[in-house]
Formats: sequence, C-alpha cells, structure tokens
Amino acid sequence: MGAVPKYVFAGYPLTIELPTYLTFPGDHYYSQNSTLGVFGTGVRVTAPLTFINWRYGRWSVHADFIYKHLFNDGVVADNLLLPPHSGTRNPTQVVGGLTLYF
Repeated sequence: MGAVPKYVFAGYPLTIELPTYLTFPGDHYYSQNSTLGVFGTGVRVTAPLTFINWRYGRWSVHADFIYKHLFNDGVVADNLLLPPHSGTRNPTQVVGGLTLYF
C-alpha cells in the first residue's frame, strides 16, 4: 500500500515527489511471520530536459533519496549479502537517473 504526493512548481520546470509505501507480507513470505514487512519513503526531484526537441521524446533527469525501515527479521537476514547496508534495519540510498517517454 502506498501513495506518491507530488508538487509541481509554478513557473519553474521542477517536480518534487514523496513516494511512501508499507508492505504487508503473507505468512512465511520472508521466512519469518510478521504483520509488517517494509516501510519506505523518500524524496524525488525531477527536472525536464527541455533543450531536447519533443520529437525525440520527453527527457528528464531525477535525483532520489530513499529511506527504508525493515520490520521483518527475514528481510534483514535476506539482505546480509547485499552491501553496503548489510544487516541494517534502516538502509538509505541516493540515486539518480535519466528518463525518456515517447
């Protein structure tokens, strides 16, 4: 279950999104019984690349900060082999990307 509130600045081509979600796994899905699986939230800032002609698609760049809280012990155990946040219940990520829509 989740939501993505979004704000678009008037007069400036910048969008801010706040994606947030909570997972409710089934019994034994993560090797451990738990009502809650993962809570995630973050911030995404997106700017269009308006200098690229629209005939070549709609291009944009984005930067994200992502925070997760792992409620379920099975999720924490499954992430032990995934650096750099192995074994932590509160991993964070900073990512960026390029998007193209036709």
